[in-house]
Amino acid sequence: MVRMTMSRPLGIEAGQYINLWIPSVSFWSFLQSHPFVVTSWDDGKQDTLELFIQPRRGLTRELFSHGTLDKSVSVPRLALFSGPHGISVPVGEYETVLMVATGFGIAAQLPYLRKLIHGYNTCKARTSRVHLVWLLQTFDIGLAAESLLNSALVDDTLDDGYILCISIYVESITGKEVPFGKRATLYTGTANLAEILQVELTRKHIRRVQETQGRGKMLVMGKTPYITVDNAYKT
Repeated sequence: MVRMTMSRPLGIEAGQYINLWIPSVSFWSFLQSHPFVVTSWDDGKQDTLELFIQPRRGLTRELFSHGTLDKSVSVPRLALFSGPHGISVPVGEYETVLMVATGFGIAAQLPYLRKLIHGYNTCKARTSRVHLVWLLQTFDIGLAAESLLNSALVDDTLDDGYILCISIYVESITGKEVPFGKRATLYTGTANLAEILQVELTRKHIRRVQETQGRGKMLVMGKTPYITVDNAYKT
């Protein structure tokens, strides 16, 4: 994870990204920029931005080699960026939000998760159910992102976190489902996304007291284009 301390507060919407330059990490790095989704979110402007980065090649590999595994130690670097760029999906307009992330794709979902929890607690969103499904090949990414996931849930205290469900599926391990972190359940094998979608369409996890509000829309977010399921609850 990369944490950027800003020279002045910056307003960033959930889902937006920045183009990042860090001239000091290598000889050619002043010519390299890379887009990164900002995983942190706040209702106002932010003094610090968080980025969850997958080390591959070029700038991301250089960042990894200059980092440290000791969370108590920081490695300061001068960074330049442009942005924020991109649009933000109005997730708070939907009654049910199903998020599907693969591997490091969790970075794109975390700011929306923070925004939805805040919107529910402050009555700024009509969302009554959020289900995050995270698909992993191996468990190491899950361990790396556990602190980010827990920090995203720090405000999920209203109604005992009733609206939120997090399901993590790891293909490379076997065994029974076990709790993971503060609000997640770890499953082995692959996820049956069609079955998960059908369960969410039944609205069985939405409180009965909310039925008087009428049947709302559902949003599915993932690697594929956003899919709005209108009239999905009509019989």
